[in-house]
Formats: sequence, structure tokens, C-alpha cells
Amino acid sequence: MKRLYYSIKAMTPLHVGVGTGLGHIDLPIQREVHTKFPMIPGTAVKGALREYHLRSLVTSELNISELDKKLQECSDIDVNGLIEKFGCKNKAGNLAFSDLRILLFPVKSLNGIFAYITSPAVLMRLAEDIGVNAPGISLSSDSKAIVFGNTVKVNDNLVVLEEFTFEISNDNGSLKKWLKEAFEKLGIDLDEISERLVILSDNAFNDFVQNYTEVQTHVKIDPSTGTVQSGALWTEEYLPAETFMYGIIFEVRNNKSEDTDLTKDLLPDYLHLGGDITTGKGFVRIYEGEKEG
Repeated sequence: MKRLYYSIKAMTPLHVGVGTGLGHIDLPIQREVHTKFPMIPGTAVKGALREYHLRSLVTSELNISELDKKLQECSDIDVNGLIEKFGCKNKAGNLAFSDLRILLFPVKSLNGIFAYITSPAVLMRLAEDIGVNAPGISLSSDSKAIVFGNTVKVNDNLVVLEEFTFEISNDNGSLKKWLKEAFEKLGIDLDEISERLVILSDNAFNDFVQNYTEVQTHVKIDPSTGTVQSGALWTEEYLPAETFMYGIIFEVRNNKSEDTDLTKDLLPDYLHLGGDITTGKGFVRIYEGEKEG
């Protein structure tokens, strides 16, 4: 089965939510049940790409609603191959989208403004997803960290992230080499981020991704009074800008025998995911990686 690896970087805060939450946040982001790591469903990516390509076909004769209707009704005239790729009412598409998984999470640093953190569990899962041997990562305690550059170091022994201090364990070079090769498969140039890259223990990483997302309070203004509308106050959770996630697009070929590349020109450089587009949220940069199969 053909596969295309890719990654995204949040250019602005990003909210792909689950509706109303049960905790102190009214509108939380989606998370994996077993890890509580942030995630983005593959259906959200598929829908956003489908709309992006539909909008690129809008003309004075065909607006977005008419194009969407043609696509939904399995028009005999395939809309620029979109039925073949994304499917329609009575026909499955030939592309399947994995959920986007967390790769790097930005956190405030005492030195160098911010760091990109990840963990052994995240990297082990990445290795399995892209089909390479897993790296050996040794962190003796939750207070240890592997730091690859000098940007975020307080000194040769310490790095401070948010209000937590970690002792630095140096990598022997083999791990960085593995990371460079793995990240290249996702379209990411490790050299551009390695100065900020920090590997924490799984427990420490999990604490950061659960408790250090961006939470904003919103209000709705009553136009007749110019003041806050009664009861219209809520909190919304976002993945912070600079977050990296990765995914895989599979060519399942349910209805396609001709051996063409359905992922060619599929991914734009920039895309909008989730809600709040009118407030400038949800814009991501896409890095196209390697194709296999």
C-alpha cells in the first residue's frame, strides 16, 4: 500500500475540539483516550483538504455550494479527481488519512524563549509508524533531559522549562543522527529546530501536554447594549503555535485500478484546520515527506 508521510506546524493557536467539556474548560481540544496526548482526527484533515481543493475550482459559473453538491452526488463528471480521492455519497474514496499525532510541543524556556519537547514514547511510536528501528533513549529519572543545542540551556548542566528544572543528559550523537533521518521522512529539517529540541521523560512530557496548552476566555457582546451578553462567557483550549504533529496518507484504491499517484499536488503549503477561522486561529504549515510503497 502506498503511503505519504507528512507533518504540520501550527502557525497560530489551533482548536480541533470535542464539543462541550466536562472539566473546567468549556471547549477542550481532542485527545487520545489512552495517553491524553493531543491529536487531530484524520477526518478533520480530509475535510479541510477536500474544501481547499473545491475552493480552488470556484468560477463565476460554479460556486462552492454547486461544486460541493456535484461532489456529494457522485457527479458523472469527476470534479478534478476529487471523487476519486475523497469519495462521495455512494463511493468510497481512494485515500485514507491517519489521525495526526503529537511530535513536538512548544514550552516556555528560561533561556532562548521556548523549547520543543518530545519524549521516548512519542519517538518510539514515530519509529513504528514510519517503519524504522526504534532509537535507544535513556533517561534515568523524570528530572533528566536530553538537550541537543545550547539555545535553551541555562548552563551545561541545567535547562529550565516553565517552572521546572531538568538536569541535562548528553546524547552521544547516534540519537541525533536517527532523529535527522526520521524527521526527514516527515519533511522536517532537524537542523532548523535541533537547537531548541529537548527530550523529556514520558511522565514529564505528559504533564506538559495536558497542563500547558493555551486556554483563552471568550465573551459575546450584546449589540443592543454594547456589553457582555448574559451567560455568554466561555473558555476554549488551543494547541499552541509552533506545535508539530505528523500523519500518514494511504492509497487504499477502493475504486481505482490505474496506477496513478493520487497524492500528487494533494498537500498545499498552508491549510486551515478546526474552528475559529474568522479570529485568525487554526492556520498550519504542511511539510510533505517521503512516499513509500
